[in-house]
Amino acid sequence: MRWLLAAVVLLLATAVLWRWFDQVAERVLPDPGALEQEPLEGVRFPVQVLDAEGRPAPGVRLVIGLQPAVDSGRIPVVASAQTGLDGRAAVWIPARRWERLNQEGTVLHLVARFPALVPPQVAFSPAAALESGQDLQLELPPAAEVEVELLEAGGDRSQRDFRLYLGWQPADPEAAAWSRSTEIAVPAPGGLAVFACGPGLRLDLWVARADGSGRKALGDANGPLAPGETLRLQRQLPSWKGPKPPVPEDGQG
Repeated sequence: MRWLLAAVVLLLATAVLWRWFDQVAERVLPDPGALEQEPLEGVRFPVQVLDAEGRPAPGVRLVIGLQPAVDSGRIPVVASAQTGLDGRAAVWIPARRWERLNQEGTVLHLVARFPALVPPQVAFSPAAALESGQDLQLELPPAAEVEVELLEAGGDRSQRDFRLYLGWQPADPEAAAWSRSTEIAVPAPGGLAVFACGPGLRLDLWVARADGSGRKALGDANGPLAPGETLRLQRQLPSWKGPKPPVPEDGQG
């Protein structure tokens, strides 16, 4: 009987102990759902970028700065992001940086890294933007399209993947001199890079392997003359020393 009584006592003690653990967990342990939903420290500004036709503009690099962008669009940058397929992005400013920016009367500038004679941008009050809860809206200017084909030694378009770098300045030689423009990177899968830009530009082109290594100049070219045009350019690929760019699975290139 003694062993039976001991077993009953042990069972009762275990039940009491488990109940105590449950109560402690309810008081001390955080809700797992709350942990997943807790945002990173800082401030996010949702942005919607549209083209001149009112359609979402994907793949547009955005920056927020303390000054308006002039000429080539170069400004001191405090935050950046890139739009997705729906033309939307969330530009995040870390908490410590936000503490320095969040002053009465502060005006920030949202700028698109977009090849154009006038940088697309909008000035906004961060306090008013947060209070409204609405997306910042940025519209791109009327644009043309440029296609750059990268050719292998035999003259055929390459089937390998590359990365194109693009800089720009006014095509008019009498235009006021710019500081060096910002640059954007354009993917060139299968040897073809496609990007939008404003008219009246001279484009400076570089190419690199898909991972950005081995960057080499491809020269310059005058861009489209008017919105809605499509300009097609061809450039011979340079030769690289060392490892070659990756070859597609089909073995071409």
